[in-house]
Order: sequence, then C-alpha cells, then structure tokens
Amino acid sequence: MDREARDLTARFTQWALRGASAVIGVLCLAVLSAAAASAQTADLSIMQAPVFSPVAAGSQVNLTITIRNNGPSAATNVAFVHFYPPNAGVLSANTIPGWSCGFSTLLYQCTIPSLAVGTSTIFTAYYQSSSETPAGAVLVNEALITSTTVDPTPANNLASLAMTIDPGGTPTAPADLAVATTGPATVSPGQPIPYTITVTNNGPQAAGFITLGETTPPNTTFVSLVAPPAWDCDTPVVGAVGSVGCSPPIPSGPLGVGGTLTFTLTVQPLVGTPTGTTRSPTWGRSSQAVLMSTRR
Repeated sequence: MDREARDLTARFTQWALRGASAVIGVLCLAVLSAAAASAQTADLSIMQAPVFSPVAAGSQVNLTITIRNNGPSAATNVAFVHFYPPNAGVLSANTIPGWSCGFSTLLYQCTIPSLAVGTSTIFTAYYQSSSETPAGAVLVNEALITSTTVDPTPANNLASLAMTIDPGGTPTAPADLAVATTGPATVSPGQPIPYTITVTNNGPQAAGFITLGETTPPNTTFVSLVAPPAWDCDTPVVGAVGSVGCSPPIPSGPLGVGGTLTFTLTVQPLVGTPTGTTRSPTWGRSSQAVLMSTRR
C-alpha cells in the first residue's frame, strides 16, 4: 500500500473509534414474497476463527476465514467479500487457486464461477489497527458469502469478529460519520428491492475523502446504483453478485458537519427464493455499509 493510501487510513471516523461496528447498515425487515423454492439450492456458510482480544493499538490482527458449500447443489457465481474495520491500516490476504481476488478500500473480494458440494476454502487475512485507536474501542470485521444460486439458510452467510483495543492511542481530527440504510418491509414476487443509504457527518470536524463499501445481500443480484454526482463507483454487472465500492471525485471538498450523502442500491430477489425469506437483524446485516474518511 502506497504512502497516500496509508495516510487515508490514518484518520478514522469517530463512530468506529468509539467501538461502533465497521458495518452498520442494518436494514429494515424485507420479506421476499417469491415463488416456491427452486430445486437448485446451495447452503453456503462462512466462519471466522477466534482471535485473541484485546489487542494493542497499532498491532497486527490475524484472521482465518473458512467458506463451505453444504449443498445439495453446486453454487454458481460465488462472491466472498471481506470488510476490514474503518480503522485498519496495512491490509493483506492470501489468494486461492481458482478464485479471482482483489482489494478495494477496506474491502477484499474473491469470486469463483462454481463451488462444488462439500468444498471448503480457507482464506487468511490480516490488518494493522491504527495507533490512534483509543483504549476500549471495538474493531469489527465482517465477511459475507453469496452466489446466484438460491441459499435456503442465509443465516450462516455472514461471520463477524470483534476486537477490543487495549492499550490504546489518541485520535486526531475526529469526524463522526453515521450510515442509515432503509428499505421496504415487503416486496411482491419478481419485484426489485430498493435500499436507500444515507451518510451523515455528525462532527465535530469536517470529513474528507469518504469512501463507501456495500455488497449485494444473499439471494439477491445487482440491478443498479445511484450515487451522488461525479462519484466513481465499481459494481457487479446487472444480474451478478458481489461488492459495490464508491469514492468521491478528485479533487473534492470535505463533507461538512451536518452534511449528508445519499445512495440508492437496487437488487433483485433470485427466482425461487422461498416465500417469507426475511432480511432482519437476527440474520445479521443484509447490507454492509462500510465508511472510511480522512480529513485533509
């Protein structure tokens, strides 16, 4: 990672430093009223190995992430997305033969055309926490697995690990960024689901170079993304799954205290998703919204 990229990760949002989750876009309930379950289903699962906690500010955190297809069918167009905490510096992860992988800001994604029944894949990753992170802050990284094959048990598609910082450091130029994600309570069969993602700077400082990371929820595919004018966004192709990453135009002014940004992500439920499938906090977070900001 070059010096500028490291500098971008040196000033982190106060909400994260206070111990909020790195992924805070909790959606409202979204019940997918779809047709009867497809004959082709694949129960993908993901786990993260326990790590020692607490860890000192500025120390390296090592992770082991295991993905498995429990069947009964092969999973097609599989995407694994790992979200690092906003206050993460140097990032690293291994690559696995057959998988195509790459980094975006605070995000690591790997894809594979098909994952056979019974196949397990182990990824190793690490990040370095910021030396500015205060004692008691909780860093949360989350990993999600999804595909274009209907998953009958999406509850095991998300894995989280939380790390407490002790001893800590002293944050500089804090900007309390908050993310709110809203969507419809129910949808009719075959209808797309629009999610509105609102970013707000609660202060006390202006926030510069904000980046946003998202992903398509399990049992949905990407349709469209509407971002603020001139923002640059990388998305899956229509009908695919995976991560969404957005960054502001360069140069761009900071987001002032009280300022907001609005994004609209639209996804399509997979054909065959069982009636009554629910996206709710008991599942985890159907929409991962990861923010990073540096004050310039």
